[in-house]
Amino acid sequence: MRRSVIAAETLKIALLVFLGAAAWVPVFLALNMSFKTPAEIMRQYWALPAWPLRLENYRDAWVYTHQYLLNSIYVSGLSALLTVFIGSIAGYAFARLRFVGKGLFFGAVLVLLLIPTVVTLIPRFVLARDLGILYTHWGLILPYVAAAQPLTIFLLRGFFAQLPEELIEAARIDGASEFTIYYRIILPLSVPIVVTAGLLNVQTTWNQFIWPLIALRDDSMRPITVGLQVLSSELVGDYGPLMAAYVLSAVPMLILFMFTMRYFVRGLTSGALKQ
Repeated sequence: MRRSVIAAETLKIALLVFLGAAAWVPVFLALNMSFKTPAEIMRQYWALPAWPLRLENYRDAWVYTHQYLLNSIYVSGLSALLTVFIGSIAGYAFARLRFVGKGLFFGAVLVLLLIPTVVTLIPRFVLARDLGILYTHWGLILPYVAAAQPLTIFLLRGFFAQLPEELIEAARIDGASEFTIYYRIILPLSVPIVVTAGLLNVQTTWNQFIWPLIALRDDSMRPITVGLQVLSSELVGDYGPLMAAYVLSAVPMLILFMFTMRYFVRGLTSGALKQ
C-alpha cells in the first residue's frame, strides 16, 4: 500500500515537472531565436546561438516597438488605477454600507461576470463612437475600466467584508466619515488584495488585441499587442528582431510582477476569493 502511494506521488510530481518544463519551451525558443541571425534560425533552429550574440536584434526591436510599449504602459496603468479606485469604493459600499436594493445590485454585478466580452463588442463600439472617444486612448481606457468592474468589486467586497467590524464602528463613534474610514482604515489594511486586483487588470488590458485593433486607427497610438502583429507583417523572414520584440513586450510585466509578487500571493491566499 505504501509503495503504491509513493509511486502515485512520484508520478504526480513527474507529470507536474514535465508540464512546467513544457510551458517554458516557447520562452526558451523565443529567447534563443532573438540572439540569432536568419541563417542560424533556418539551419540550426534548436541549437544555441553562435558567439558573439546578435544584440542588434534588440536594438532594432526597440526602435520598432518602444512607442507601442509606452502606449501599453500608459493605457494599462491608467486603466488599472481607475478600475481599482472605482471598484474599491463600490466594494466598500457593498461590504459595509446599508442601502435599499443592496443585494439586488450586487447580484446584477455578479451576473455581469457571466457575459462574454465578445458579446459587448459592437455595443461598446457604438457607445464609444457616440461619446466621441473612438480612435483615442480614452476609447480603450474607459471600456476597460467598465468591463473590469464586476470582478474587481467581487474581489474587494469579499476582502472588505472580512475586516473586523469593531474598527469601523470605533471610527464612526469617533466621528469619522465613511470616506475617511475607507481611505484611512480600509485601504491600508487591504493593500494585498488591492495590488492583486490591480495586477489582474494590468495583465488583462496588456493582453487585449481585438478591441485596440478596432478602436484605434493611428498606428502611433496602438498598444504592443497590435504593434507586434503589424511588426510580424513587416519583418517577414527576419525572425531575430521579431523574437526580440516579443521578449521586450514581456519585460514590463515581468518587472511589475517581480516587485509586487509578495502582495499578489498574499492577496490570493488571504481569503480574497472566498465569500
